[in-house]
Amino acid sequence: MKKLLSLVLTVLLVFTTIIGASTVEAENLQTAYINGDYVNIRTEPSPVAVSLGKVSFDNVTLLGETAQVQGMEYLWYKIQYGSITGWLYGHPEWFAINTPPSTPTPESNATFEEQLKAFPESYHQALRELHEMYPNWKFVADNIDFTFDKAVDEQYLNYRKYVELSQGIAWRSLRGEAYNWQTDKWKIYDSDRWVAASREVVAYYMDPRNFLNRSSVYMFLNQSYDTVNHTEAGLSKIIAGTFLVNNYTPNPNSQYDVECGGSYSKVIMLAAKESGVSPYIIASKIIVEQGDGTSSLISGNYPGFEGYYNFFNWGAFGVGNDVIIRNGLTTAKSEGWNSRAASIIGGAKKLADGYIENRQHTYYYMAFNVLNQNYNHQYESAIYAAYNKAQNMSTAYATNYEAPLVFNIPVYTSIPNEVATKAERYDNRYNNYYLTQMNVGGLSPEFSMFNQSYSLNVSGDTTIYVELPDKASIISETKTAINAGENNIIITVKAESGFTNTYNINVTAAKPSVITVDTGIHGGTCGSNINWKITNNGTLKIGGTGATDGYTVATATPWYDYSAEITTVEIAETVTNIGNFNFYSLENLENVIVNNPDMTFGKRVFKTGTDVVIHAKGGSSVEEYARENSITFIKPQNPETPKAPELLYRSGYSVILQTVEGYEYSIDGINWQQSGVFEDLNAGTTYNLYQRIADGVYAPSAKSEALIVTTLLAPTAPTVESVDGQKVTLTKIDGYQYSMDGKVWQESNVFLTVPFDKILCFYQRKMANGSDLESPTSAATKISVISAPKVFVGFDTLKIVYTEGYEYSYDGKTWQDSNFFEVLDGEYYTLYHRPKNIDGIAVFANETTTVFTNGRNIIENPVAEDLVWLKKRLLLLDGQTNLAADVNSDGVVNILDYISMQKKISK
Repeated sequence: MKKLLSLVLTVLLVFTTIIGASTVEAENLQTAYINGDYVNIRTEPSPVAVSLGKVSFDNVTLLGETAQVQGMEYLWYKIQYGSITGWLYGHPEWFAINTPPSTPTPESNATFEEQLKAFPESYHQALRELHEMYPNWKFVADNIDFTFDKAVDEQYLNYRKYVELSQGIAWRSLRGEAYNWQTDKWKIYDSDRWVAASREVVAYYMDPRNFLNRSSVYMFLNQSYDTVNHTEAGLSKIIAGTFLVNNYTPNPNSQYDVECGGSYSKVIMLAAKESGVSPYIIASKIIVEQGDGTSSLISGNYPGFEGYYNFFNWGAFGVGNDVIIRNGLTTAKSEGWNSRAASIIGGAKKLADGYIENRQHTYYYMAFNVLNQNYNHQYESAIYAAYNKAQNMSTAYATNYEAPLVFNIPVYTSIPNEVATKAERYDNRYNNYYLTQMNVGGLSPEFSMFNQSYSLNVSGDTTIYVELPDKASIISETKTAINAGENNIIITVKAESGFTNTYNINVTAAKPSVITVDTGIHGGTCGSNINWKITNNGTLKIGGTGATDGYTVATATPWYDYSAEITTVEIAETVTNIGNFNFYSLENLENVIVNNPDMTFGKRVFKTGTDVVIHAKGGSSVEEYARENSITFIKPQNPETPKAPELLYRSGYSVILQTVEGYEYSIDGINWQQSGVFEDLNAGTTYNLYQRIADGVYAPSAKSEALIVTTLLAPTAPTVESVDGQKVTLTKIDGYQYSMDGKVWQESNVFLTVPFDKILCFYQRKMANGSDLESPTSAATKISVISAPKVFVGFDTLKIVYTEGYEYSYDGKTWQDSNFFEVLDGEYYTLYHRPKNIDGIAVFANETTTVFTNGRNIIENPVAEDLVWLKKRLLLLDGQTNLAADVNSDGVVNILDYISMQKKISK
C-alpha cells in the first residue's frame, strides 16, 4: 500500500508558524475525503502539534476554518471526525474536498433496487450509501456455492494467507504448524518475514461487508480495460508520489521503450491496450509489488540477469531474498522481458491470461479464488493484499462520481450475522484461546487443543478439568444442569486479544446431573514473587521471579497435602533457586522440568534415593547438581527443527549433502553420522535424507523433513550408427559422453582407427550437470569390425585364409563354412569372411578383398590398379605358402614375385 506523507509529518526539521492570528473562512463546502492511511488529526494547524487521533479512508466534516502555515504549500482545515475536532493538513495526495455527487435518477434507483435483491440484508445499507454517491455504479452479486466459514477455513486451515512479522502478535496464527509452542516462535513461510495469519484476520479480510465503502470497494472492481473511463489523467492520480512518475532511459533496442519514450505512464496505457487489463490495475500492482522501485527485480543489473526486468514479480518465490530474485529474473529471462516496457506489457498480458480471463477479474478473486475453488491459483499470499490495492485504486475514482463502474461482489450461501472484526494492527496481545488440557473420564476422541468437538457419557455429576493458556479466561457457564439423555455443553475461551474459541461437548447423561468446568485444582504463593499451581494432570507449576521459599520440614510446603497427586514439576525460566525441602515429600514425582539451566538448589530438595528425572539444558549448574546427587539427568530435545538438508551432488551410487557445523545426517532417520556423504548406494533408487542439530546443551533436535533424492540410473547401452572401415560412429545424445573401455571418456561419439578382429565394447553415460555427477556407466554395446580376408589365388580357384569359427562368401549373400571356392570363369571376385554363432556381438564384415583370376598364371594387359593391388596382396601374403602367388617358384611369396610378375607382364 502506498505510504503517505502524513505518516512522517512529525519529522519535519523546521518548525513552521501560522501566518496571522486570524483564520479565513472556507468556501461553502461541507465534507472532504481522506484518501490515506492513519492521517493525523492535530490540536493545532502545525505538523508538530499533538495528534488527537487518526483517520483512514473516510469522510470528515469541514468546519469552515482554514489556516496557512509558513513554509507549507497547502492549507490546513479545521474538521470534525466523530467526537474529534481538530486540524488536518490539506495535502492533495490524501485530502480531497468533496463535490456534491449527482442525484440518482428514478431510473437509476429502480435499477439499483433490482440489483439489491440479489444481496443479503446485511449488505444493503452500505450499498445504498454507495449508490447515493455513485448512481452510475452497477453491483453484481456473484453467488458462491458454499458457506463463508468454509471459505475462511480453506485459507486459514491450509496456511494459505500470511501477515508480516511487523504486524501485531494478535494477527498471527497459533494453530498447528504455524507456531512452535515449545520455543514461542512462529514458522516463517516466505522471505524471512511472513507468518500464517490468524483466523480472525482471514475472516475480516474475506468478509465482503467490511469493504463496501468508497475506498475499499475497489477490491470488487471488474478489472477489464475501459477505453472511455480509463485515462492517462486518471492514471496520474494512481502513480502520484511513486517511482512511476519518473521517466527512465529507454532501451534503444526495445520497440515499446522507444515508442513510449521512457514514460512509465505511457507504457502502462499501452500495456492496458495490449492486454485488456485496466491501466489503474496495472499501476496498482506494480506499486504494491515494487514499493519504492529499488528492487533488484527491476534494476536491470542483477549479476547473471543483466538487462532483464520483472515488474509483477512473476515466479519470484522461495525462501531467502537471493533465491526469490533469481527465480523471478529466471522467469523474466524465459519470457524475454529484456526492457522495462517489455516486462510491464508482458506481465500485464500474463495477468490477463492467468487471472482476469479465468474469472479472477477482481482483486478479491485474485486473492481468494472462491469462484473457481482452485486455491493454489491465488495471486498473493499476503492477507491484506486486495485491501491495500483497493486503497491505491481509489485515488483514481474518489471524486469521479459519473464513472459507470461494475463491481462483482461475492455472496456466500450463508454468512454470520455479525461482520467479522480483527485486532488492531500492532496489537501484541496473544490470540491464544486454545485449552492446553481437558481431563474427564470417557471423553471421545482424546483431547487435542485444535479439535473443538467431543462426546462424553456421564452417569452423574461430573467435573471437566481444563487448563487455560496464560491471560485467557472462560466466559461460558462453569456449572450447567443437564437432563437425562443428550445435552450440549460449550466451553468458550476468551484470549488475551479478546477473541473467543468454543469447544462443544455432546454429553449423554444417565440421569439429571450437573457438569462443572474447573480451571485448576490448587494454587497459591511460595515466595515473595513466586506462585504455584497444580494442574488437573498432576503437574506442579512454579512461576514468577526469584527464589522459592525454603522450609525446615517437608510438611511445611504449601503443596504438602497434595503430594500424592504430583507426578511432574515444571519450573519457569525466571525462577533462580529452589529452597530447602521443596520436593522432599513428592514420593510419586517422576519428572522435573527446569527451564533455567543456571538455577540452584537448597538442601534436601529431593528425598535421598529418589527415582526422579531432571530435564534441563546440558553443561549447566542443574546438570552438575543432578550428577553430584546421583539424579538422572536428561537434556531436552533441541527445540529447533531444521529444514530439510540441501543436496550438493548425487551420482548413481552416492549422495553428498551440504553440511552445517553442529549438524548430523541420516539416510534412514535412525542412524546418524557427522559426514554428509553417503556411498555404496543403489543406482536409480529413491532415498529420504535427514539432518538434525547434534547433541550439545540440548539433546539432538527432531529430524528435519526429508530431502528426497533419487540416485542416477545407468543409461541404456549406446547404439552404433555406422561403421566405415576402422571408424565407428555411435548415435549422439546431448549431454552424454562415450568410451571404448569404460575408463577413458570423450564427448565425441566418433571413434577412429579401431582395431580389426577384436571384440570392442562401447559405453555411454550422462555428463555431470549441476548437482548431478556423471551417471553410472551404461551396459556395453559389443561389436567386432572384421578385416579384409587374405586370399590365395589359383588358376581356377580362390581360397581365403582359414580362421577358426568363420564363414566365407564371394558375393556377400551366400555363405559357406569352406574357405575354398572353385572358379569357373575368369573375373573379379569380392570376397568376405566373418565369425559365426557369436551371441551378443554385432559383427560388421564390411571390409572385402577383390581378386581377379582367368585360370592362368599370368595377367594379360593389366591395368595400373591391378598392379598396385597385386603388390599389396603379395606384401600381405609374405611368408604364406601360396603357389599361385609364388611367381618365381622359390617357395616364398615376397616382393621378388612381384618383380618376376613385372617381367612376365612386360614380355
